[in-house]
Amino acid sequence: MNIARTLIVSTADSSASLLEMILKQVGHDVLIATDAAQATQSASQTRIDLLLVEPRRSGLSAVEMVNRFQTAPGLEETPVIVVTQSDRDDELEKALAAGADDYLCAPFSPSVVMARVNAVLRTSRARQEMLIARQRYHVAARAAECGLWEWDIVHDRLYLTKPLQEMLMLGGPLPGTFEALLEMIHPQDRQLLRNAAREHLGGYTDLLDSELRIPSSAEPERWFLCRGQAFRSATGWAERVVGAFVDISARKSMENALRDSLRELATAKASIEQQARQLTQQNDLLHEVRVELERKSIQLELHNRELQQAALAQGTSNEAGRDA
Repeated sequence: MNIARTLIVSTADSSASLLEMILKQVGHDVLIATDAAQATQSASQTRIDLLLVEPRRSGLSAVEMVNRFQTAPGLEETPVIVVTQSDRDDELEKALAAGADDYLCAPFSPSVVMARVNAVLRTSRARQEMLIARQRYHVAARAAECGLWEWDIVHDRLYLTKPLQEMLMLGGPLPGTFEALLEMIHPQDRQLLRNAAREHLGGYTDLLDSELRIPSSAEPERWFLCRGQAFRSATGWAERVVGAFVDISARKSMENALRDSLRELATAKASIEQQARQLTQQNDLLHEVRVELERKSIQLELHNRELQQAALAQGTSNEAGRDA
């Protein structure tokens, strides 16, 4: 059961009272206004879920009342059911065309009234839930830096969501076809996306998956991850592809920075290894010099000993000569 706060706008006491009784029996909170001004004032004080509008003797036509409520603060999105005395009224047809959601024709059957009211409320609440879901998606898409796209292959039409249009910063016309989208992509990446799409549509891959660049004069080069899933007919032919573009510029920037760092580290490593080899060579040379110095030191020590022994022998010989 769709319980709601319903505002009845009618100058006919009998109609308003009967509708009020029917709605209150199922738990609706019912308010009554005699004209559009009073209805607008009520909407400024409380939330209104449904409007039942009876233009008869109100001074405004059904179309005028529908148009007025569509621009009234607090009532812009409120569904409107027109209450009429005849379902053959040309004014009723114009009101429905102007945006009225349904109509009730007197005499009122409680079951018919509630069936139409519940149907309008279900539609209205589904519309509100869809709006909330779309708002949540937009917030999530901005936070995740992604946007959705859909390619109608049968009619070759491409659709981009608002977040994706904002991400791509499209100042000109939207790309209405897949080929027009390819023209926006960096020339070096077009064939990559074309090949990825061809392989996926041919059933060779589970997902369309490609990393690509989209040039921008306002910002540095931007990278996107383009993914998509084909939906196929009963015979297996791909009829449409739904997917997402994810801005991976930050990740690519980090990858480039990491690649530059790795390159710098590799250069530094090579330089260190070269220096290590030079130090090893120098150490080897120093070792050879040290060995040579030690050899010469030993030779010098042996030579000194020989000199000492020769001097000692000479001294002994001189002493023997003097004794003789």
